[in-house]
Amino acid sequence: QWAFRDDGFSMSWAVDEFEKNVKRELDFEVEAANSESCRLFFQGHRTLSTRVVVPRVHLEHSTRRVLTMDFAEGTPISQLATAVRRQGETVAEGRDAQFSTGGDETRAVE
Repeated sequence: QWAFRDDGFSMSWAVDEFEKNVKRELDFEVEAANSESCRLFFQGHRTLSTRVVVPRVHLEHSTRRVLTMDFAEGTPISQLATAVRRQGETVAEGRDAQFSTGGDETRAVE
């Protein structure tokens, strides 16, 4: 807020919005439900079900402040370009496999 002190510009709305969203993001019961919805979506997807893994949440060991999930080996997003080249895919195909939620992911994208 100090950067705009002389202009009468207020950033209080951003602080309020951040507070509202961070509380929701840190409620791991909500996150567990979102994760399960995501897991079921990818599990039933015709092309991504074999390429995307969403770890299962263990509700019996989770609370609003603790989220317990399966451990899943995988490629960090920061290493995606290297990993897809090593597998013989293009970066675009690898990106689409990671982020696409519909359509025909087997088509040429770039």
